[in-house]
Amino acid sequence: MSFFTALLIPFFLSLPSFSQPASADRVSADRAPTPKKNSVEDIFIWKVSDELNLSATEEKKFADIHRELNKQKMQLAAQMQQISFKSKEYPQLSKSKAIEIIKEYKKTLMAYNNLSVQELEKMKALLGDKKYLDYLAIKQDINLRLKSLVLGNDKNEDSKTKPLKLPPPQIIEEK
Repeated sequence: MSFFTALLIPFFLSLPSFSQPASADRVSADRAPTPKKNSVEDIFIWKVSDELNLSATEEKKFADIHRELNKQKMQLAAQMQQISFKSKEYPQLSKSKAIEIIKEYKKTLMAYNNLSVQELEKMKALLGDKKYLDYLAIKQDINLRLKSLVLGNDKNEDSKTKPLKLPPPQIIEEK
């Protein structure tokens, strides 16, 4: 397993839409990210900023936006998880209570999905059109690689979903 693969697997598993705790008791919207998650997030930020050749100022803004959006995603994912377990709290769930829970879930889901639009607007404003499209390609490539690693179908991918081949990062030495 390559170094890149070993670092990206924990990142993929830390994404709120793909990792879900086993019970509602373990979900906490205000839970602090683990140091491992932070380091993987830092590596993702470094990889994207390196590929896009971002300046130090742009990298700082990119990192702030990325971290804030991820924090919000984690909080909303935890809320959706808690809402989905509410039916277990009420064994004799009335129709009105069920409708109330569904409305609450829908509201949270819409807020969660709205974060993608916020990401588009904020990143496009920061990066510009061309770099934003490059950012999407890099992000998609990382997601496809992680999915193929987790699902174990790395060898059997068809050409349409095959990840892009990105060049290895270059080490720049200052003199």
